[in-house]
Amino acid sequence: MHRWANVTERQNLQPVLAVSVIVFGFRKSQPTSPSPCRTTPLPYRIVIPLVERIREPFRGRYALPGGPLEPALSLDESAAVTFDNATGLAGHRRGYQPKQMHTFGGLNRTPEQNEPSPGLRVVTVAYWTLLQLTDLDAAQQVAESDPHLSWWDIDDLPEMAFDHRHIIDQALETLRNIQLDALAQATLPSKFVLADLRELAETIQSTRLDPGNFQRTIKNHPRIKPTGEFLEGTKHRPPRLYTLETTEALETTATPETTEVNHD
Repeated sequence: MHRWANVTERQNLQPVLAVSVIVFGFRKSQPTSPSPCRTTPLPYRIVIPLVERIREPFRGRYALPGGPLEPALSLDESAAVTFDNATGLAGHRRGYQPKQMHTFGGLNRTPEQNEPSPGLRVVTVAYWTLLQLTDLDAAQQVAESDPHLSWWDIDDLPEMAFDHRHIIDQALETLRNIQLDALAQATLPSKFVLADLRELAETIQSTRLDPGNFQRTIKNHPRIKPTGEFLEGTKHRPPRLYTLETTEALETTATPETTEVNHD
């Protein structure tokens, strides 16, 4: 792109607008394969899809799914197309739509390979989303048919192109601030047991949470409510199923702000 221009001329060109998408999945941890960065295994491993670059700059390194904004697409549409290309989940019954996170427009984000000066400036609008636990396998099957697309453990990322490691780190900070009801809605079925939600929260916060304290946090939560049903097919005392109250139901009463994860 713009190879006719020298470095100085490229610096003065209108910046290119691009979209990148971070897709967080949760893979159940295996006792025989602990995380390389943790001594205490967490219930899940956070994984994301990355694309190996096949051209310069940074050929052979990995980047987030995405690319220049197509003229015929809006930002949200471009993020949706990128998400589908990475996961194959477009048109899914959940209606995945990545959320806009942050815009990255530093002057030296895209240096030309083997050149001391920056090349054409690129401004990236980053989006993020979470996968339902049950959808990760289907998304990983898409990667199996693409030699340049693969899923990586967030604690064991390859060498990244551009400033995409910085974008991932910021997305992780956004993920750590997620509310419990939003986490349940994005990753769990409509009825779930508290242990599953607690284990996801533990994985995101990188710490074990006391089950009793967590249950007390949920008891005071305005949206997460117990049902009269219990999980079937368990050998021991079946755990109670919980669900999320709809926004419409909440609007009928005054409620406090959503409770965050309790670390006590």
